[in-house]
Amino acid sequence: LGEVVAILRTKDRDGTDQNRLVSFYITGGNQRGVFGLAVVQGEWKVYVSGLLDREQQDWYLLNVTASDGLYVAHAAVEVTVMDANDNSPVCNQAVYSTSFPEDISINKGILTVGATDADSGSSAEIQYSLFGIGVEDFYMDANTGELRTATVMDRETTPAYKLIAQATDGGGLFCRSDISLKVLDMNDNAPSFSSTHYLASVYENAAPKALLTRLQASDPDEGLNRTVVYSLVDSHDALFSIDSVTGIVVLEKSLDRESRDSYCVRVQATDRVGQQGALSSQVDLTILVLDVNDNAPVFQRRDYSVTVPEDVAVGTEVLRVLATSDDIGPNAEITYNFR
Repeated sequence: LGEVVAILRTKDRDGTDQNRLVSFYITGGNQRGVFGLAVVQGEWKVYVSGLLDREQQDWYLLNVTASDGLYVAHAAVEVTVMDANDNSPVCNQAVYSTSFPEDISINKGILTVGATDADSGSSAEIQYSLFGIGVEDFYMDANTGELRTATVMDRETTPAYKLIAQATDGGGLFCRSDISLKVLDMNDNAPSFSSTHYLASVYENAAPKALLTRLQASDPDEGLNRTVVYSLVDSHDALFSIDSVTGIVVLEKSLDRESRDSYCVRVQATDRVGQQGALSSQVDLTILVLDVNDNAPVFQRRDYSVTVPEDVAVGTEVLRVLATSDDIGPNAEITYNFR
């Protein structure tokens, strides 16, 4: 307020100072009364008397009348209101939300933020920038506000992003918008077993339907992509089975350790069973068949006979017999006695 925009001067050929005394008046074009006239240090000056707003009106044509009391003269004063950076950018949206699959390509556009500025010239030139945790995974075009991917995405590492987009004008004023991004899961991870090899044991006299062990696999994907189904690649003629949901391995038939004392079973875990893009992994399960005492000792011969002289000395060995057992360990330790 009070800034001088024009100095007014007139010429009057009258001879006396009284007749040359001139007064000025604004007689038109002064909308909202933002300009005034006053004598300052002996000069008539047009000055700012009200608040200007270039965004409402950026040009005035003031009609000024000069009068010496008898005669009048008219003049026009053209005032152009120059822009000042008095308006911050206004963001088009307070919040931007979208989602994209984790297999999205690098440099792929996701969304575009926008803002407007009521100023003009450099004061209205907007530059966009990006802030927040994970901002290095994206690129924002400073001129257009377009947000693009800058790296390979991985939902299992970062499932969502909360970022801030800032629009800054030429004078440093700014507005901000929140950006909420959700990374959608793709089936890019096969199920993973908790061990590289499993070992179980079962007594050879175990009844069918006995539970042997449980295998577990996990999948870091989500939804259907992490639903794991178990199966046996080789069941050894249906000797074993596995529960497709729980991963519990079940004995289906009787065992005989003397015929076979171990089995190597290949177990498979599959996600998205029956769906396109299903992934799987396999692991070996070794099943040891433990011995039970189910085999009686067998003599090498059915009958033994021997003759000795009647004067044989006491303690003399007259015969040695031998029996064996198909069992092992303590179950194969044989003692002899007479009945």
